[in-house]
Amino acid sequence: MRIKDFSIQFGVSVSELVAILKERKAGSYGEDFVLSNDQLGFLRKRFNHVEFVKPFSHGLAAQEKVVVQDMTVGELANRLKCSVAGLILQLLKRGILANKNQIVKKEKITPFLTDLGVPFEEFKNDTEDVLEKFIEAKISSGAERRLPTVAVVGHVDHGKTTLLDFIRKARVAEGEKGGITQHVAAYEVVTKHGNLVFLDTPGHEAFSLMRERGVLIADLVVLVVALDDGVRPQTIESIKAIKSFGATTVVALNKIDKVSPDRIDIVKRQLTDQGLLPDDWGGETPYVAISGKTGQGVDDLLEVIRLQADILDLKTSSTENARGFVLESRIEHGRGAVATVILQRGTISRGDHFVCGSTYGKVSSMKNYLGKNIESAGPSVPAQIAGFSALAMPGDIFEFVSDAMAVKKHKNIQVRSITDATKGGQEKIEGEGGINVILKASTILSKEALINSITKLNLEQPEKIKIVDVGVGDINENNIELATTTGSIVYGLGVKVNKGVSNAVKKDVVIKTFDIIYKLIDDAKEAVLKSHVRKVEEKLLGVARVKAIFKIKSVGTVAGAAVESGQLLQGGKVKIYRDKEVVGRGVIRTLQKDRNKVLSVPEGSDCAFAVDGFSAWKNGDVVQHIMEIIT
Repeated sequence: MRIKDFSIQFGVSVSELVAILKERKAGSYGEDFVLSNDQLGFLRKRFNHVEFVKPFSHGLAAQEKVVVQDMTVGELANRLKCSVAGLILQLLKRGILANKNQIVKKEKITPFLTDLGVPFEEFKNDTEDVLEKFIEAKISSGAERRLPTVAVVGHVDHGKTTLLDFIRKARVAEGEKGGITQHVAAYEVVTKHGNLVFLDTPGHEAFSLMRERGVLIADLVVLVVALDDGVRPQTIESIKAIKSFGATTVVALNKIDKVSPDRIDIVKRQLTDQGLLPDDWGGETPYVAISGKTGQGVDDLLEVIRLQADILDLKTSSTENARGFVLESRIEHGRGAVATVILQRGTISRGDHFVCGSTYGKVSSMKNYLGKNIESAGPSVPAQIAGFSALAMPGDIFEFVSDAMAVKKHKNIQVRSITDATKGGQEKIEGEGGINVILKASTILSKEALINSITKLNLEQPEKIKIVDVGVGDINENNIELATTTGSIVYGLGVKVNKGVSNAVKKDVVIKTFDIIYKLIDDAKEAVLKSHVRKVEEKLLGVARVKAIFKIKSVGTVAGAAVESGQLLQGGKVKIYRDKEVVGRGVIRTLQKDRNKVLSVPEGSDCAFAVDGFSAWKNGDVVQHIMEIIT
């Protein structure tokens, strides 16, 4: 803990602490000096800090352990089964200043849990073990022949969706936002070579995780490369995924109608340099030249795909307990958490119980890839299943269980998923300066794409974009309220603003929704570039003086104060002064007058309030209620 943090926590000036330390032992001390355990113990005794040793209440069972990794305060509270407010207070007592959505490093969490006496184990990135289990789950035996699942991958605008449109005689590419795919689409196609299940993945660089999931889940992969463009960054990225997971691959050389025949050998050489040697050059990878626009060569491609699937000899049993994988998940109005699932074996029906990664549920409804209600789904049939207790992660293993009791056995197990093992731990982004943003996306994988894009953008510029919160689903009133208190821009990708959000709530918040990811990123880039020339001015709205301090079990530390000028507002930002020195900042979390919750307290009135981010009150503290104005 730094001297500055101790000063804020215990309400002692930095200069007083420095003087005490110099009396005890000569040396050079400043506000950023890190106190040793011995010095901390001495200072705590000096200032009679008794509350520090009070027991902390959590809901963990005796045998439960907390898996520790870098995580937000909210996530840690969820794992400890305790209130966020109580956890924030406990962290503050130990010199860790963080709000609900801030990430706390595991190096700070482990000594904190040790201090509390909470058992824990460090998160291990057991990617290989999880991949092994994933691949094992793909293996299915039985007498029935299973339809092959085929992932179509490649660089943006190389013609993946156009090819699939021709195969299924649909015109999806024209309806895609901006002409690019931004989600994983799964559908069954009838061909004269037999039925196939295709997974269409995005080619835009932001959607690398979607392509990875497609390669993982599919039985074989079609790599589409445009002959007029050749090997591009997302082509190389797709090849790396193909090699990593040992996927059976067919290369479709697209746009043959636009180029001269010599381009075929040129692009083949480019792909050979990346390790995909054509079968007609002595390698193992089949190549087929096609035109997704005119249909030239498409029938040959389907024949090769079917041949490769026959070699794989995919078998299944529709009578075994259902098991498969999640492709994508989202929040759907009226249905809650919904996931697109493809089964490797068995049949899932409406009313069945299931477990899936760290979530679980009971099938409340099912739709096929055309959006029509269905009662059951068998192997290789894409199904949109509702009834999840929470959003499932793409790549999670979906399994039928016999009844609700079986669900309960899985409920408290922290299940490792393929997404956990391969996502690299990037969930939140901390930026210095720049702008604050709140992100809402239509699906889990779109959320990941946004986070990854902003991570990359932050590496390219000095002014950073700080993600205050990120979620899946439409923009709601909670998002707007958080944006108000944090000065954030609310960005939505493929979502809308809930009808229940009032105009009064929205008026002071910038809300921007986009259907195309690169337009959203361009807007954020422009906003952050403008931010460095903006000035933040503080307007004083009210002043109060602390007269008493209370500790309320359900709330925490509460200040009783008299409003000397202006007014105090629920949710307002405050600065706390002690002896003309700022000792803390925060947001008014609860505000009461005459023991009643109120939205504002005028001049001349007494009130009580708790402030998120500060609890080390002293009588006589001056509280300034401020509004930050960006000019």
